[in-house]
Amino acid sequence: MGLSTRVRSRVVLAEAVALALGLAFRLYLVTAFPYEAGDTPLYEGLARNLLAHGSYALELQGRLVPVNVRMPGYPTFLAAVHALLGPGFEPVRLVQAVIDTLTALLAGALAASLAAPASRLRVFLAGVWLAALCPFTANYAAAILAETPTVFLNTAAFVLLLLGVRRAAGPSGADARALVLLAAAGVVAGLGCYLRPETPLVLIAAAPVLAVRWRRWADWPRLVRTGLALGAGLAVVLGPWLARNAILLGRLELLPPPAANMPEETAPNGFNAWTNTWLTSMQDVYEFSWKVEDEPIDFSKLPASALDSLEERQTVTRLFEEYNDTLTLTPEWDDAFARLARERTRRHPLRTWLRVPLGRVLTIWLTPRIELLPFSGHLLPVGVAWEDDPVDFTVTASLIAINLLFLVLAGLGVIRCPWVLGTTVLLTWLFLRTALITTLPAPEPRYVVVCFPVLAALAAQLWARTR
Repeated sequence: MGLSTRVRSRVVLAEAVALALGLAFRLYLVTAFPYEAGDTPLYEGLARNLLAHGSYALELQGRLVPVNVRMPGYPTFLAAVHALLGPGFEPVRLVQAVIDTLTALLAGALAASLAAPASRLRVFLAGVWLAALCPFTANYAAAILAETPTVFLNTAAFVLLLLGVRRAAGPSGADARALVLLAAAGVVAGLGCYLRPETPLVLIAAAPVLAVRWRRWADWPRLVRTGLALGAGLAVVLGPWLARNAILLGRLELLPPPAANMPEETAPNGFNAWTNTWLTSMQDVYEFSWKVEDEPIDFSKLPASALDSLEERQTVTRLFEEYNDTLTLTPEWDDAFARLARERTRRHPLRTWLRVPLGRVLTIWLTPRIELLPFSGHLLPVGVAWEDDPVDFTVTASLIAINLLFLVLAGLGVIRCPWVLGTTVLLTWLFLRTALITTLPAPEPRYVVVCFPVLAALAAQLWARTR
């Protein structure tokens, strides 16, 4: 009994130290590097209207207009923090620092759910430490963006999902307790969808894995009950938002438009289709994708990979000159880029459907992740970069190394993980999420920040007891 008490005390102490260090690290980041993104004014405007008018709406031409330009979760979060702690973004960042610290506990619980019973305590602590000290999720606590609460809910949904699946896969099958856990996973994934619309990928990733695992006729009742529980939890949460959009907007629409445009605005779908045939770097996103309807576009910065011929160069030059004269995106201008995209894809289908997506995979996964920090991210040529700014060089190189370390440790942890079904669900989700991101107009590295608690949980398997 004394040994058990001593062990328990040491575990609590180790956990408390990890959380304390994690919280201190995040508090430093939110005070030293506060960040407001391009979407921040939109989120804040929606939050103010929620507080002032009780309406999820924007002021357009002097009147409040209900919208579905973004999912309502983060504006509601901002409104709640403002109502409880006052205006300004400082309270929001402090709350996000606490939330992201608590995510480390969920990463530990996720790691433990994958481990053998004898190793769960060790693996739990390893997951907590890895997630608490992860600089990439911590950095986003300083940003007025939806990433921090999304990471929390995404990780929580995985914990509930795997606990429910483990019980449903056992001898008792999908009993009442398993169904409650699975329904709760659906509810949490639905709440996460209010923050980032792709959060239900957690449930979608489980579907093919469980369908293969329970493909035999005798297991079909287990599979059906599991699917119904997950779907019911998701529907209960998202149903009201679907009904609201049908009533107020006159459209049976759950998610915002892919381009997040207002109904009367032209979405740059053709332009985005054209950039999907060549764009692989964030620098090109800054120079082209994010300037449409805001700033002139400098044709000279277009990479050679964006042009296949002299005729195409002349066409693109003319289109950019037309745009720069008015800074207006017209349907005709966008259609011209859509035709260019179709022609380029017809000539080189592998480039559009394979080479460019793979280039975007490298962009989103192998990056220093300094987009919120005052560093250039330049490492080459090494001698010049070091002489110009040794601090910048050191920080950038260190973050690249930490990013690679998480990926390598997670890969090794997969090999050590004893629960194949749960691990396969996580790997399927990582694959689906990566594939989805490559189809978006901007391959932003922040879109995989949500993956790092999962990587920490997989990496923590290396701390399991050996036989």
